[in-house]
Amino acid sequence: MNPLFKYIPDEVFERVLLFTDFQTAIKYNSSIAKRLYKTDIHTWKWAASNGYLDVLQWLHNIGIYV
Repeated sequence: MNPLFKYIPDEVFERVLLFTDFQTAIKYNSSIAKRLYKTDIHTWKWAASNGYLDVLQWLHNIGIYV
């Protein structure tokens, strides 16, 4: 169950996340984030230069080190 919207069904919440940005999807659902992940855009350099610590942590957790 999603902690922020506990009265919205998970299927609806996941569908809404598909229309959000990559950084928001990482915070709530890793499987949706994997769908939104673009290898040419979402790199370590991009995340570090923009200060996206949660993106860096997610990239590390799924084993992307480039």
